[in-house]
Amino acid sequence: MKKNNNSTLKIILLIIGLIYLATFAIALLPILIIPVLAVLIYARVYFKSEKFQSLKSSIADYITDCNELNAHINDLRSSYVDIHKTDYGEASYTNISKNSFKKMGITNAKYAPTIYDCSLQVCDSARKQPFKYICKYFNIKPNEESLEQFEEILNDFTAAEEGKEISKRKHDEIINLNYSRQ
Repeated sequence: MKKNNNSTLKIILLIIGLIYLATFAIALLPILIIPVLAVLIYARVYFKSEKFQSLKSSIADYITDCNELNAHINDLRSSYVDIHKTDYGEASYTNISKNSFKKMGITNAKYAPTIYDCSLQVCDSARKQPFKYICKYFNIKPNEESLEQFEEILNDFTAAEEGKEISKRKHDEIINLNYSRQ
């Protein structure tokens, strides 16, 4: 009979332990479930809100504008591949004398392969009359037809630059709008 009492006691203790665990779990259930439900409800309400829909629409418009700008820039790259130019690098003044002696004419510096060794006078002339030197080194004939073509090119590239600036401002507005609403 002692063995039977011992197993009955174990069963009773097991039942009491299960009741205690069930009570503890029921007490913790609201603590665990309420935050999860609150987050799920908030997410559902937020994603259906006018604020989120406005932000989503702004981002979609921004992406469309960026894609159109990129397509325009790619068209520009492929449109003007037949322009021939002679690349002599960038003009700069270099005086390498020990006493900073002002020299006239050619500067005696070592140049990179893309630098054209020219006189100070050529550098000054190119700075004073850039259009003349653009025509000379890009093989542009200064007539009405070629000037119209290059005006169109300039306008296209200017529009692309303006598009980049507008895109940057729109990006900043979206970011500022999102943070100001929080």
